[in-house]
Amino acid sequence: MAETAFEYTTLLAQDLGPRASATDQEKAAADFLAREFAGMGYQVEIQPFTVRTLSPEDSGLTFDPPPGTTVAPEGIDDIQINLLSGTATGEASGILTPVNLAMRDDIPEGGLEGRVALIQRGTITFRQKVDRAGQAGAVAAVIYNNVAGDFRGTLGRPDPDSSSIPVVSISKEDGAKLLELLVQGEIIATVSVVRNELASRNVIAEKPGPGDQVVVLGAHYDSVPGLSGANDNAAGTAVLLTVAKSLAGVDLPFTVRFIPFGSEELGLRGSGAYIDSLTDEEVARIAAMMNFDTLATGSELNILGARKFTSLGIDLGQSLDIPVTRTSSPVGSSSDHATFQREGIPVIMFTAPDFSRIHTEQDTMEFVQADLLGDSARLALAMLQAPEFPGGP
Repeated sequence: MAETAFEYTTLLAQDLGPRASATDQEKAAADFLAREFAGMGYQVEIQPFTVRTLSPEDSGLTFDPPPGTTVAPEGIDDIQINLLSGTATGEASGILTPVNLAMRDDIPEGGLEGRVALIQRGTITFRQKVDRAGQAGAVAAVIYNNVAGDFRGTLGRPDPDSSSIPVVSISKEDGAKLLELLVQGEIIATVSVVRNELASRNVIAEKPGPGDQVVVLGAHYDSVPGLSGANDNAAGTAVLLTVAKSLAGVDLPFTVRFIPFGSEELGLRGSGAYIDSLTDEEVARIAAMMNFDTLATGSELNILGARKFTSLGIDLGQSLDIPVTRTSSPVGSSSDHATFQREGIPVIMFTAPDFSRIHTEQDTMEFVQADLLGDSARLALAMLQAPEFPGGP
């Protein structure tokens, strides 16, 4: 089982490669997954949906001299930006005005009416910084890092345009350049944030069972742009395929539905689209949701979710000699099980404790541990076939 899951992980991470959300790469991966499930004998459909996503390529940060001058600022034409999730879209220009960390005492007495706030990262949340600048009249914000390099971030809410002004982030080094130039005189900054509508998709593979109960098994198959995403989340998708392969000839007392979700990296968009497609009655039929995410690197298998499921997982792990520990979601992270949890559906998530390489170029097959893949698949299969699942003790 570990060998099968490792082979699937290799195929997804290396042969298919980067599977960026809502791209042709993601579609190629979805088509592969659909073929695999169909070959196992499952009823398969691809569920399309649309995502609105920020476009760094179409967004930007530019600079001009203030009115009445002719000398353009030099040395800042190549500043690279990142976009913070939750930023407002649109274009705004104003005098670039440093406000340090955007603490209350950092805001000028006269406010920031019509200006672009230049803010240092740190101490308080991005949301607090941006809200404070906007309330003081700023039309946009530029946040520079407080350590070397650039960064990505969120304004704390998944909703598009949840902030009142457009926001971009830049590196510490570029922030220092701007601060140095501002000592010499004023600069007009223009912040532009663009959002595009893109096509994404879920793959739904089902084996009907008796009765009304449905158990959903899910894993997101997309990766962040340009990365193979071996641990996050080729590994989870591979375990999903491995479990499906093992269950293809097994009769279960409920309908089992395998769903590789698209566009998880854009904010759980695939699982959200799936839940939104269901009626209240269909949601009520889902007795449990199993999720597999970032489970390939660490000292042991971790499980989290409904107590009745984690207790069952711990007991079965002991009987199967699988090292498994009950845990909780890391602060600031989430995965597709959260979408089901919000609907009152009991969930269990399979993961592992080492997240150190996710969303980096080091998330490669070199660090994938086949034993963790096998343990996840074996424990999931044991749970699915336990007499007390999904009803619980």
